[in-house]
Amino acid sequence: MRCCRLGRRRFEEVFRRGRGAAAGGVVVLALPNQLPVYRVGFAVSRQVGSAVRRNRVRRVLREVSRHHPEWFQPGYDYVLLGRKAVGEEGYGAVARAVRQALGRLRRDREK
Repeated sequence: MRCCRLGRRRFEEVFRRGRGAAAGGVVVLALPNQLPVYRVGFAVSRQVGSAVRRNRVRRVLREVSRHHPEWFQPGYDYVLLGRKAVGEEGYGAVARAVRQALGRLRRDREK
């Protein structure tokens, strides 16, 4: 179950204080919240390319989070960052990278 998108203030807080994991061209940052749901925000650097390319990467990241809600844990806010390498990859590669990064975050929390 996903709530509304992350607000600007919380987005910046996740960016500043969140724990991160990278895989492929994706970085996932996570920070616990006090809600029974998870929330997701998206960011893509200008280094990825033109606005058209950045928007495509953002759409792919959004679709991955929409199609796979079971990968995200309730009680956390997430920020998915698209790096330059994501611009050339397809949906399947991006989905694998997101899942791998989320798995790394989960393993780090369990330690």
